[in-house]
Amino acid sequence: MDYIRENGCIRLRDLVVGPRPSDEVLAYSYLEWKREGTLHTVWMSDPPEIREYLEWLNKRDLFGCWRLNTDVGVADFLGMGFVANTERMGKRSKAEIGFIFHAKKATLFEKIAMGRMLVEHVFVTGGYDAIFGTTPERNPAAVAYAKRLGFAMHGPIKDFCAWDGELCGVWISQMSRPVSLQ
Repeated sequence: MDYIRENGCIRLRDLVVGPRPSDEVLAYSYLEWKREGTLHTVWMSDPPEIREYLEWLNKRDLFGCWRLNTDVGVADFLGMGFVANTERMGKRSKAEIGFIFHAKKATLFEKIAMGRMLVEHVFVTGGYDAIFGTTPERNPAAVAYAKRLGFAMHGPIKDFCAWDGELCGVWISQMSRPVSLQ
């Protein structure tokens, strides 16, 4: 895709990835995600309480996903991507990433487009050589999403995480830095 890069952001038509959401946006979104049951799809164990959630996010690279609404001059917050952990591998590096979107605010097309933008943005801004994620096998929509973004899927690895309080397998999704970004 032909993304536009400007001011530390990446844009495709009216979709923008980049600006870190404010704590107020994150707190409001937490409450929405908790109400709609989305939090447990990102945190494989019990979702954190709001204070722990905000503290955890404030220690991470965090990228907001926005839809520009030029009619009213604002941007609608649709979700976010984050770098959960990073690790050096000699002269190389890798990052564990995650995504979370509001269930009803973004279309499937927008979630896929923003996921691809997030992947590229993380590679470019972080300079990582590889990225990966972990997805419970009991979350088939998230497994399909990772495949749709182009991640190689490995697993499932038995009893690697908990889902609704019970042990379950996990898929490891992995992607190396595309040649086009080297």
